[in-house]
Amino acid sequence: MSEITRRNLLKGAAVGAASMGVMGVLSACSSGGSTASAASSAEASASASASAASSAASSAAAEAMAEFEMVIDDPKKASNFNIITDEAEHHGPTSTTDDTLANLNSAMAGETGANAKYTAFSKVAKDKGFERIAALFEATAKAEDIHRHLEEEVAQKLDPAAKLPESPSVDPYETDCNLIAGARGEIYETSDMYPTYIKKAMEEAEAESDATRKAALEEAVKVFTRAKLAEAYHAKWYMDAYTTIDTPTKESYWLCSTCGFIHKGAKPAKCPICGVNTFEEY
Repeated sequence: MSEITRRNLLKGAAVGAASMGVMGVLSACSSGGSTASAASSAEASASASASAASSAASSAAAEAMAEFEMVIDDPKKASNFNIITDEAEHHGPTSTTDDTLANLNSAMAGETGANAKYTAFSKVAKDKGFERIAALFEATAKAEDIHRHLEEEVAQKLDPAAKLPESPSVDPYETDCNLIAGARGEIYETSDMYPTYIKKAMEEAEAESDATRKAALEEAVKVFTRAKLAEAYHAKWYMDAYTTIDTPTKESYWLCSTCGFIHKGAKPAKCPICGVNTFEEY
C-alpha cells in the first residue's frame, strides 16, 4: 500500500482538479453546446484547476519549510541524547569513555572506517546498476570524511600529535546487505557512541580550569553533537533505500559540507543542524 501523506493528498487534489477541467471541455463538445459555452466552461475549469494547483503547491512548499526547522542541538534540552547501554537492545558494544581525547581518537577511527566502507559500498552499488544508492553511499562517505577531519582538528588542540588512522580494507556485501550494515553502524553512533562521548566532554569541560583546554573540550561537544545528529539522517536514508531498493528514486541527495547532514529531494534552503547553506548535490 502506498504511503498516505499530506503531500500525496494535495497532489491528488491538484490532479483531480485538472482532470475535472478536461472532462468539462469534453462534455461541452459532445452535448452540442456552443463553442462559446465550451470555451467558457473550459476557462472556468482551467481557472479552478490552476487555483487548486497553486494552493497545493503553496501548501507543499509550507510543508517542506516546516520540515527544515532547526533541530535541537543542545544535549541538555533535546530528548534524543539518551544512551542505550543494554547490548541486547542495539546489537553492538557500548562505548567506553576514558577521556575526551581518547574518545576523539576512537571517533576518528570509526569515521575513517565508515568512510572506507561507504566508498566500497558505493562501487558495488554502481557496478550493479543502483545509481542512486551509489550516490547515497558516496555522499555519506564524504560526510564521514567531514566528521573525521573536524574531530582531528579538535584532537590536535588537546594533543598536537593526534592524527587520523590509516583507512582499513573493506570486504563489501551485496547492496541490500550493505545498506543494512550501514544503517546499523549509523544507529550505533547516534544512539550510543556519540551521546556517550558528548556526555564525557561536557563533564570534562565543566571541570576544566585551563581556558584553552576548556574551549577545546567545548568544541568537542559541538563536533560530537553535530556528527550524532547527522548520523541519524544517514540511518534514515539507508533504511529508505533498503525498503525501496527495487523501486529506485530519481531524487537527488544533498550533503551539507559543513556538518555532514544529508537530505533527499529538493535542495533545502538551509541545514537544520548547522543552519548554513553549503550543500553539494549527489
